[in-house]
Amino acid sequence: MGLGWVLGLVLLVGTALDPLSADPANRHAGHGRVPACRRHGDGAYCSAGLTRGYLGPLDTAAQLRAALSATAYRNELIVFSDTRIADAAQALSRLRGGGGYGHVLCVMPEPGDCSRLDRALTPWAPQQGPLSCGTYATRDESGEPYPSGFRYLARPSGMVAWWRKWFTVARSVALGYGVLAVDSDVLVLSDWYWRAKQQPLRGFSMISQVEHGMNLNGGFSYFQNASSAGPVSWVLFEAMRRAVRWAEDMSALANISAVIAKDPALRVGANDDQMLLTYAVWSAVQGRPNFVDLAAFLRGDDQAWVHLNSADEESFVFSNTPSFTEDPQGRALQPDWVLAREDFIHQEFALPAPLAAHACEFLEAPGNCSQPLARATLRTAQLRMPHSGGRWPPEWGGYPFNRTPGPATLAYRQAFRDLGVPLPPDPEDPAQEAAARATRPEALALLAAEQALPGSTGRRFLGAWAEAKWEMAGRHGYWHTHLGPPPVQAMGHVHDGLFQGGFIKQTILQASGHWDWRLATRLRLKPSRVYHATYPNWAAELAADPSAGSDLGRVVAYAPGAIGPGLSQAQYLSAARGLAQVAVALGAVAAWPPAPCDAEWVLTAAALEARRAGQPAPRLAPPWVHLDTTRVVPFGESLETLQCEWADLTWEGCLMNGTRGGQASGRALLALEWAHMRRRSRRRHDASSGSGGEHSHNASALLHNPSSSSNPHLASAHGLEHSLETTLKLRQVRPSASGGASSSPAVVSASSLLALNAAALALRAGGDAVPVLWLDRAVSRVEGMGEAEARVWSTWQDRCKGLRDM
Repeated sequence: MGLGWVLGLVLLVGTALDPLSADPANRHAGHGRVPACRRHGDGAYCSAGLTRGYLGPLDTAAQLRAALSATAYRNELIVFSDTRIADAAQALSRLRGGGGYGHVLCVMPEPGDCSRLDRALTPWAPQQGPLSCGTYATRDESGEPYPSGFRYLARPSGMVAWWRKWFTVARSVALGYGVLAVDSDVLVLSDWYWRAKQQPLRGFSMISQVEHGMNLNGGFSYFQNASSAGPVSWVLFEAMRRAVRWAEDMSALANISAVIAKDPALRVGANDDQMLLTYAVWSAVQGRPNFVDLAAFLRGDDQAWVHLNSADEESFVFSNTPSFTEDPQGRALQPDWVLAREDFIHQEFALPAPLAAHACEFLEAPGNCSQPLARATLRTAQLRMPHSGGRWPPEWGGYPFNRTPGPATLAYRQAFRDLGVPLPPDPEDPAQEAAARATRPEALALLAAEQALPGSTGRRFLGAWAEAKWEMAGRHGYWHTHLGPPPVQAMGHVHDGLFQGGFIKQTILQASGHWDWRLATRLRLKPSRVYHATYPNWAAELAADPSAGSDLGRVVAYAPGAIGPGLSQAQYLSAARGLAQVAVALGAVAAWPPAPCDAEWVLTAAALEARRAGQPAPRLAPPWVHLDTTRVVPFGESLETLQCEWADLTWEGCLMNGTRGGQASGRALLALEWAHMRRRSRRRHDASSGSGGEHSHNASALLHNPSSSSNPHLASAHGLEHSLETTLKLRQVRPSASGGASSSPAVVSASSLLALNAAALALRAGGDAVPVLWLDRAVSRVEGMGEAEARVWSTWQDRCKGLRDM
């Protein structure tokens, strides 16, 4: 029997659901485990409950200083910015609750956002400390809204929320703080500072995640020991200053581009934060202003390149891209003529023994991460204070700004002068060239950089022992710390190599155990509103507006044994379609079944080839290199109960009752959402029956089977008030091929479903309880639906990719 299905179906055995059953107080984003800041090292930066907190504006230097003073711990800060209440709240829970870091400053658009977050986090304030949340003015002194919602950007430019983050980070670094700048989709696996404060990372003033090659990702950077007048501070200042200048005035670019001259606002959206941050870094690496950014503005305007003495975009970018060698000895990835610069190199470092035991570069090699990593390689560069030397040659991009700064640019400069600290030399001022050349260089390290292994299909992930993205580590199970893998990195970023579906990052965080269900309940006011199906669309869910939600009503699910082992992909999808049709006919929410994690159709091509060659089955423990994680997401409370979420059923149109042409669609629960509901119900049952401790995983107890009676029954009122469950009676339109009850999928009629189960459908649960309707066999089709139900089913198929893939 297929292991994934056996273990998955065990989850469906139990009492009826009572979503009012809350997760225990010690179970949240951290799974009740020791805070990540205490994993490795002595917990020196565990600051939860040790900061004063701050709610207020960040606009002026005085306001910023007050916020940082109330938030920092040992002169360290963690800063992120968002616009979405739900995502910001979960990020705070991961960093403060799961991570144990109280020194987190969240930047939100409006004061009301901070107030709402503060209220949501109130129950955990005694342990995590008061919240720090800041805002910037969105209106001028007359009350007129800024066009971008931010004073310094005259037009919307890239993601304004990210610019709020970088403005906060740049000024904080200038004031001498160590700053971890992250996006809201990061998670803490072990203590970041234990790694960052020892060799080799402590020798770098800027540590950033790679997007690719020498390009930075804007979602993870760390700054330490950076001079307010040095190249790192200049990089942070300059990246946003370019966005400010171009948002305010594109006239210099309009002079060389007819496309921009015709519509100056057309390309200003290219002011992407990680792009401008990358090219500011490249300027510091090369020691002169670098404007590769122009490629994004001038793309598609062939005549513009003539003004820059370049044949085309490709030649302009190539001539301004820093060089990169694999090692200091000079095995080049670019032509020989750039070797002399060696801008970016691979450097090898000896790791101290304690760190070596918890570091890994070969994450895709089973068992490798159990061995100490004595020597590690990092992609590095020296950052120098750039200066133009009074030269602005066209082939470098010329001088791409209006030489007369506008009010937004002047205000931006003044915000840094108001800090009252020495600032970097101005690369545009000839009088400051000597000072620029005399400025002490600072070191940059890039994390999560990929290196192909010669003569092999394997990969080495440089710096992934400090921070790594989903594609490198998370999808292989290294982030499922509640399943037991020892942390081989400090931080994770839900980025790159994500599965093909909807609600991608939330699903990954939930599946890997880094989602706070209790906090979600606080935001949505009812435990049953924490699921996608209770909102009409994703926008309403992100806003976490309780008034936009609706109750689940009843849930229909497959009971244990209803679906046989060894299902093919076609059989699985047929069962899902049949379940969906039953849900439509009965006005219920479907609980998607998990995909079998051991099926051939969830494996990678290499794993499938190995299986067919008779090689042993892969072990359950990470790394899960055998699973095609672009199609499935593993989840479970233990390795023995590991299940797989089928990505094609995670789309918004598969789960939420949106509209199309005015017609309602069906609703469904993810398999992991269904498992969560069952787990909560079991804990409530255990607590009420006095059975003692809590089960550590989903399938740890077989409480009782669904009722075999045709009549619904009310579960024990002792702790399970108003919870209902019943097994649906089915009358097949045609008997199954072999005559067995579950040997082949059933075809049932809508009228018989309604008639045979009228009593169950007539009952209404009280309060927040959710009745469960069990199917004891696979159903492939429901015939004879009414006109309205047929429209709903047709719309659902149109909206849900997983229901169309047949």
